[in-house]
Amino acid sequence: QLTISKTITIDATSLRDAQTGALGIAISGDGASRVFNITAGTATLAGLRVEGGAASWTSTGTAGDGGAVYLAKAGTLNAVGCEFADSSARRGGAFFLAGTATLTNCVVCGNESSFGGAVFGSTATGTFRNCTIANNDAENSGGGFRLYDGTYSFYNSIVVGNSAENEDFDISVAGSATVKGFNTLSTFKAWSNASASGVVNYVYKASRPLFVNASNRDYRLANNSQALDRGNDAYVQTGTDLGGNSRISGSSVDLGAYERIRYNAEKTVLAKDSLDLALAGYEDAELDEELDLFWDTF
Repeated sequence: QLTISKTITIDATSLRDAQTGALGIAISGDGASRVFNITAGTATLAGLRVEGGAASWTSTGTAGDGGAVYLAKAGTLNAVGCEFADSSARRGGAFFLAGTATLTNCVVCGNESSFGGAVFGSTATGTFRNCTIANNDAENSGGGFRLYDGTYSFYNSIVVGNSAENEDFDISVAGSATVKGFNTLSTFKAWSNASASGVVNYVYKASRPLFVNASNRDYRLANNSQALDRGNDAYVQTGTDLGGNSRISGSSVDLGAYERIRYNAEKTVLAKDSLDLALAGYEDAELDEELDLFWDTF
């Protein structure tokens, strides 16, 4: 594992594939060790895929916490445009959080643990902006999050499709944890700020479209996704999404790590006699009237 005890920045944003948006660097624990152990200082991670971390499933101490990232109380984590996948631990498959953590435009998926498939929150201050936390699993409680103490705030995020034996699939709250949602989509409803004026959150509906293909980990938003234009622009702090595309493509920012790029429909008018068509059953056909063509590119 890489132990961090002072301020450091690891930025691979410039290595992102310009065509596909795929991240350029993967850091793996190869199923043998935790990836990052942040004991103090501020660690800034950008444009990374962090995968294959493994903390002990049998240890009752910190050795069993945080498969990808263990964040101690004295540490600070800022992650922007990263993926955290396929890590495991007893508590917090991807993250064990005791310090201050901010994730922006991140995907957390495919992680597993006994408690908190994606994240176990201890005494942390956790902020999640335009993040997608999906398809994580806990053997006991909190498929997505198991939160005990601290304060956790979700802005324009998606927390869905996580699983747990105790059926608190997406977010499980215990102890004195405060959990606030702001324009966030989840099955979770017990937001600490639910009664506050102006607060809007959304309940996930399995019957409606959401991702392009979650089973293949394509967490871009589907056409007619229930996450389109559902965010609050005031919560946006970056100009691009996880794929490097511009934020706020529609009438409002989309939820989750990816913005669905929409273009204004174009119109081309082809005058008669200007186009020969060769379609099924028709050869050398000529137009008798104008043909209007409209298209929308995604």
